[in-house]
Amino acid sequence: MSSPWRLAARQAIQSAIKSVPDGDLKKLKAAIDAAFPLGYRKYYPYKIWLDERRKYFYILGILQPQPDKLGRRTKKPGCGCDIQSPGQLSLW
Repeated sequence: MSSPWRLAARQAIQSAIKSVPDGDLKKLKAAIDAAFPLGYRKYYPYKIWLDERRKYFYILGILQPQPDKLGRRTKKPGCGCDIQSPGQLSLW
């Protein structure tokens, strides 16, 4: 189950993607940044927005995974905070 902030962020990003028909990455990034639906850009809702934004930037090819000091690609496109393991909510 996703939080209402995560759902609002996903819907805003998807509508911003649909509003840029030519697929220009600079216009797409600007449209996504302008589509912020959650009021103030601070606190937990803003962190959720940044997480969803980062996931879509990797999917769209705006961002690329960056290597660490040894040359390995270690940075992941998203944290997967809204995914729960089966049985996670039960104690026994």
